[in-house]
Amino acid sequence: MLDEIRKTLCLPETGVILGVDGRHVVTKFYPDITGTTKKNNYVPDVRKLNEIIREWAATEIAFIGFVHTHPKGAERLSSCDESYAKKSKKLARCPKF
Repeated sequence: MLDEIRKTLCLPETGVILGVDGRHVVTKFYPDITGTTKKNNYVPDVRKLNEIIREWAATEIAFIGFVHTHPKGAERLSSCDESYAKKSKKLARCPKF
């Protein structure tokens, strides 16, 4: 699964959403091919991603988080990225969201 996700993150500002099964194992991902980029800024297609998350929920796959790339030369996570990662990690331990 990780290799498949890496292949979709080859563009300079793009992202994917991740879904987990009842064992908290990432079993689904969806590349945000309709998101947009604006000068080192990735803007997800929230409407489409929410649609996918609803579809997953109907099959008992829980949205667990979002992964995105940074432009070449970015060496650190932003403070927003760090905060999001901590919250996602905490949520991953919950049986339901």
